[in-house]
Amino acid sequence: MNFGPNDWVFTIISNNQYKHANLTGTHTMLSIAVPLENGRRGICHLGKFAKEFPDAEKEKFKYLRIGLDTVEGAIQLPDENIYQMRRDSEGVSWVAGPEEAQVILNKIRKDKNAWKKGRSFSNS
Repeated sequence: MNFGPNDWVFTIISNNQYKHANLTGTHTMLSIAVPLENGRRGICHLGKFAKEFPDAEKEKFKYLRIGLDTVEGAIQLPDENIYQMRRDSEGVSWVAGPEEAQVILNKIRKDKNAWKKGRSFSNS
């Protein structure tokens, strides 16, 4: 992957705690390599989490809905799942120039602000 000093690198990271498909022990997050003035890059990890998780055995079916349906979520920064070393991880990266990076960040900001105002995430 080739990129210049002002390019941003975005990586979607998926991890799984189990060898088979399972609704628990999985997560996806976004890692962003931000260009700094000194030529290095700062790394930022963020993710979207369901706003509610079941807190009792009788609510397990609610968790199944989370895995199968779209539910209200919140953006978490930093995403602590980057430290889940016991999970297998896989990622896909792409490079964005400064203008494209700002478009992506504005979309994330729009989703974050919508959630703060009690609205759901946008689809565009």
